[in-house]
Parts: sequence; structure tokens; C-alpha cells
Amino acid sequence: MKKAKLAAAPNAKTTKATKAAPSTEADAAMAKLLVKLDGKLKTYAPTRHRAIRGATSFAVLEKVATVGPRLRALWAWLDGGPAGEALWQIEPDVDAAWESMLSVQEAAAATQQLRKQAQFPRDLVPFATDGGGNFLVANEQGVVFDWDHETCKPTEYGPLSAIVHVALKAIAAGELFGGPEQTTPAAESAKERTLINALTKAAQPQRALEKLVEFTRGLPDAAGVAILLRPEVQNAIANERPHERHAWARALAERCAKLQRWDDVITYGSMGTAMVWSELGTLAWQQPNLEAALRCYEAGSSSEVRGPVGMNECFVGAACAAAKLRTKSAAALLTKACKTVDKQLKEAAATWAKVSTWTPAVAAQKGYLPVHIDRAAQVVAELRLLRATLAVVANEKPLAKQLLRERDALPPNACKRHDRIAHVIDSTLATL
Repeated sequence: MKKAKLAAAPNAKTTKATKAAPSTEADAAMAKLLVKLDGKLKTYAPTRHRAIRGATSFAVLEKVATVGPRLRALWAWLDGGPAGEALWQIEPDVDAAWESMLSVQEAAAATQQLRKQAQFPRDLVPFATDGGGNFLVANEQGVVFDWDHETCKPTEYGPLSAIVHVALKAIAAGELFGGPEQTTPAAESAKERTLINALTKAAQPQRALEKLVEFTRGLPDAAGVAILLRPEVQNAIANERPHERHAWARALAERCAKLQRWDDVITYGSMGTAMVWSELGTLAWQQPNLEAALRCYEAGSSSEVRGPVGMNECFVGAACAAAKLRTKSAAALLTKACKTVDKQLKEAAATWAKVSTWTPAVAAQKGYLPVHIDRAAQVVAELRLLRATLAVVANEKPLAKQLLRERDALPPNACKRHDRIAHVIDSTLATL
């Protein structure tokens, strides 16, 4: 995640912003900026603009955090959802990550999770994420910090109004969401033709494909799907490996999911990796559409093309969805998930027990870098979290609590969350 070039705030219980504008002045300026941004989006991305919904209650978040007036105004205008995807950027740089707005409910869950990390200041509230464990957070005075999951340190950026200015500049430059929404989706734009031509001529089309996918994000879902399914696009990636067409498969399946075209989701999602399925299943779970979530998770757990993390998450997601739906297959899916995770947890724990005793010299002699040691602990932490979730589903709460204690006993860096089914895990563990 690219950082703003400012000094990092200290690891402390709270943070101190350098200077915050007077409340009344800053609040009024923020309100005017949001009105301006709303008006710009209405013509720049009308489909997204129609999806804007403001928060009507902050009760769930106020139970765990203090929400400042400027952040409250931001949520009152936009309570996450599709309209807030890839909306915020901490600096006007094409290499910086575009972050998606969290809903108030998602922010409450993220706050609780981040506070399990001792370094996370209690006066900060997450309001946007890049989906990779990094967040934009703000304090009560409306000062924004960039929280990096690798360093676990907040880097001060500036006032909330600054990210609104960046969005406005991106609109003026025609760069937000990959470009303005086409008013006539059926007509091929010059940029669309350029991107597709670049894709068909590329010797290694992965990067060109990612640019095309980014361009379609500014279009209505149906128009984006139509472009991604163009014959020349499909021909260009036909021989690519699943991880190379991951962005395409994920974007296409996600758009079909929003259109409630679940048969197409299964078809196109299968062209990616198991990680696609864990993400799609969680998207369906949040809609909420548990039947579709179950289909996605089952597809991922039975896919021939799978990664170990995505596969395990799909097994757990399928067990959780089936249990909530009380399907006939619920018991079998739970048993299968437990056996799968237990086997991998046993192997991972044995590896960690061995490498954790090595001195740096011994590790180097055996060809292990510090990052390899850290990853061994992270795998154990991830698997214990998944197994604890399954224990709750099986009504084995003492086992779930024991697994969570064992997970917390691992080095702090091992317990960073990277799971793609966080919503499923958190809602299940909330019953403990």
C-alpha cells in the first residue's frame, strides 16, 4: 500500500494530529465538499450515484468507538456499498491504492478486529479499505491516517476533506473509476477500443487485462459484463493460467453477482482460483443470499484449481452457510471441513513447533528467511481461526475458545487478518 509522505504516528493508545481545523469551520467546509462531490458524481457516474445511500444510525459503531462530526457527515452521505467502491485515495498518484468506503456496520466489525492488535490506537475509526488488510482511519477531529497491516503503524495524511479533494481532482481528470460512465453503453468508446486492442496484441496480457477490468468499474454492471465477455477479450485470455486471469474472473463474477445472475457467477468464477470463490461467497453472504453463498463456497472447495488458503476458507464458508440454512448436507459439510482443517492444522503446528526453536543462524543454514518463519506462524494462526469458527458451528464452544487462546499466544504479527471470509467468521464467532 503506497503511503503519504508524512511521518508515522507513534504506537500508542491514542494518536495526536498535528493540527486540526476549528470544528465549526471544518464541519461546514466538509459539508460543502460533500455536496459538490455528490453533484459531480451525479453526472460523472450516474449509476453509482443512484446507489448512494446514507447511514441512518450509528448505534452499532458508537458502542465501540467515538465518531467525529466530519466522519459522521461522510457516512450520512454514503454508507459504503457498491457506490463507495474504489472511491478514496490518500494522494493523487496512479500508483496509490484506491480504497473502498466501509459501511457503519463494517466499520464497527473492523474496529473490534483491529483493536485486537495492541498497536492500534483506540481513538481511530476505520472508514475505508483496500481489501488487503490496509485501512484509512480517522480520529474524532477528522484527521485521516493510513493504517498499514504490515507495519501496524498509522501514518498521518491530513483532514478528511483532503480525500474528497483527491476524488474531485480524479473526476476532473477523468481518472476516477477508470473513467466517466458511458451514457450509451452499447457504443464502443475510443478508450475501450484502445484497451481491447492492447490486450489482443500483448505477449503477456495480464497487465492489459487488469487495465481493462479497471476501466469497466466505471460502467453499469451490465455494460461492464458485456465488455468483459467480448469474444476478442475471451480469446486473448483463453490460454492464460487461472492466477493470471484472476482479476478478470473476479470482476466478471462479482458483476454477475450484483445482477443476481448466479448461474453465470458459477460459470465465470470457475475460470479463476479458489480465492475468487471465497470472495464471491462472502459477497453473497452479505447481500444476504445464503443459498448463493453456499453454491460459491461449495464450488471453491471442490474446484480443481485451488490455493490452500482459498480452499480452506471455502470449506469453512460452506459449512457455516449450510448450518444456517439447515440443509441436509450441513452435517456432512461440517465434518468434511473439520477433517480438512484439522489435517492441515496438525501439519502446520508441527512445522511451527520446529522452526520456532531455530536460532537465526540455524534458520539461515537451512535456507529459511525471517519471512518464512513468520509465514509458518501465520498459517497456524489462520487455521486455528478457521477451526475455531467450525467449533462454534458444531456447538463446541469450549474448543473454540481454546483455539482462539492458542492463536493469541502466537507472535503478534502472526495474528494479522488476511481471510476473505472475515464477515462469515466474525458473525459466527460473535455468538461465543
